[in-house]
Amino acid sequence: MSYVIQIWENPKDRPLPVDIDEASRFLEELAQVRSGVNPKFVRLAERLTQRYPYPGSPVAPGDDSNETPASDWAWSDGPIDGMTKASVYNIGINIGMLEEVRPFVVQEASALGLCLMDEQAGEAYLPGGKVLSMSPDASQHTEADEYDDVPRTKDLAKLIFDRLTPFFVGQGYKARKSKFSFRRNFSDGWYEVAIVADVDRWPVHAQFEVRGYSRFHLVSDLVSKIEWPDIAPDNDLGTVILVQRNWMDDDQNIKFLQRTGGGKYAVRSYSEVDAVVEHVTMKLSTRLLPLLHKCKTIEELDQVFNPVPLSSSPFPIMGAGEQNLITAYLARNPRLQQLSEELSARALKRRGGEYERIQLYIEYIRNHPLEKS
Repeated sequence: MSYVIQIWENPKDRPLPVDIDEASRFLEELAQVRSGVNPKFVRLAERLTQRYPYPGSPVAPGDDSNETPASDWAWSDGPIDGMTKASVYNIGINIGMLEEVRPFVVQEASALGLCLMDEQAGEAYLPGGKVLSMSPDASQHTEADEYDDVPRTKDLAKLIFDRLTPFFVGQGYKARKSKFSFRRNFSDGWYEVAIVADVDRWPVHAQFEVRGYSRFHLVSDLVSKIEWPDIAPDNDLGTVILVQRNWMDDDQNIKFLQRTGGGKYAVRSYSEVDAVVEHVTMKLSTRLLPLLHKCKTIEELDQVFNPVPLSSSPFPIMGAGEQNLITAYLARNPRLQQLSEELSARALKRRGGEYERIQLYIEYIRNHPLEKS
């Protein structure tokens, strides 16, 4: 799955943003501007791919590249070359490589004087090492908020995983301890729920979120065939992802649910763990698992994935929207043409590479019509 970060060069006549909200607003403005290829984007791409090549790049492994699972590549799409006329350069990182690759991208972007926005983490990195964050920092906490027993982030993730294991086993899921996740297979794919703790706020607090994934083999295998015809499909990559801010529907004043920064769980003391586990379990039962389990057939996936309007779906559009389009195609959605046009218009506004990418799928669909069921 893809984890997208946004990179831009701040104009010389405009001061750097002072907070995360200002940075987000400025990015929305820049997303509408096509200023021509930025040499710094090209240089950044060169630095990134020297260490982490993408399939088919000049520096990628030769004969071995076809045997490399897609999950082992750093990038979720390509080419990573910086050749975009957009003012904001979007780079997709494979979730499985996030912990290793994300700090390197931040480092190289900062070295070139570029700014970086990580919306999933609620953070912006500016030249000179300044970090803007939606999460509260130590200066915002009162003395009463400080605990001597603030858990370390990875320790908390392991604890939450262990405490949730009996619940998931009872739901037919298998625990995957090395990944702090739980997976359950069904006839056409799998569901997975993961405890993700990829941002360390200790000693202010330990934070984590609960993400849901689902793979529908028919959809993801065809996506892989169209975009990477020389690489075998990786059955460990999901079709859809639900980060916590997309599935969490609790708007009550829950003290350990952050209101910003993606709405993650923030735990300041081991004494809060019981209440956190109780809340997570309740929301898994009433919200996340029911959403995932709606997708047992291609028609059900299409209904959840491609409602009218698309923005009403709890499943966010990933990449250029290829998963949405192929789902609609396989489900024989009567709105396939309208959906193609909508995703094309969306891709054209976002970045040049996304438009060419969605056209690849539209061309495939046009050349491979399905019989009406």
